[in-house]
Amino acid sequence: MKNNILFTFREGKKRSYILLFTVVLIISVFLGLTIKKNSKEEKNYIKLKASVRLDNDKIILTNKDTFDYINAKIWLNNYYKVNAFNLIPGETYTFWTVQFFHPHGRNMGANEKAFSFSMTCDLNNDGKGFYQSKLK
Repeated sequence: MKNNILFTFREGKKRSYILLFTVVLIISVFLGLTIKKNSKEEKNYIKLKASVRLDNDKIILTNKDTFDYINAKIWLNNYYKVNAFNLIPGETYTFWTVQFFHPHGRNMGANEKAFSFSMTCDLNNDGKGFYQSKLK
């Protein structure tokens, strides 16, 4: 009887190791696929042919590409942001610096100087676009 209990104990221990190995293997495969998917998305960014200039308290942005910038997110000084604009090719857009908000709700003050501009957007081909520039 003692020998039979010892055999069952070893068999149960062996099953738990197999179960543990299977769970670790499944988690590893899942994480690997997730990381691979994210790395493909990051490589899919296209540099946009936009132009931007600062005119007193206005940001003047022109889409010089032949495709729309969809759901554009625009940052000033890497701190203040404007969301959800669709920018049509060849069109010029004007933004006042006070239109830009920090995520906590504070808008860019009239006395603050804009020195950097960056933008990300979606593209029609499921890609992503980016543009950044220093403002003078």
